[in-house]
Amino acid sequence: MVNGKERTQQNTVQVQNTKGTKKVEILQNGRVLSSNEKPLTQKEIQNIQTRKFMPGLFSDCSPKTSPGFNLRRKNRKTRKNKHQ
Repeated sequence: MVNGKERTQQNTVQVQNTKGTKKVEILQNGRVLSSNEKPLTQKEIQNIQTRKFMPGLFSDCSPKTSPGFNLRRKNRKTRKNKHQ
C-alpha cells in the first residue's frame, strides 16, 4: 500500500487452439499502471491444457523486468535534470 492506495498484480493466461499469451498487470485502485504481455511456448500451452502447475510461468513477464523499464526511468531523470 502506497499513500493509502493499494497496488495489486493480476496474472492472466489466454489459450486459443495452438496459440496463447500470458499477461501481467499492475493495478492501483482498479486502474492499470503497467502491463506486459508475452506469447506462450508450445510446452507451456501443453502443460496449461493438461492443467499442470508451472512454477515461474510469469517470472519473465513482470512489467518491472521488461527490457525498456529501466531505460524509460533513466530517460525521465535525465530529461528532468536538463530542464533545471
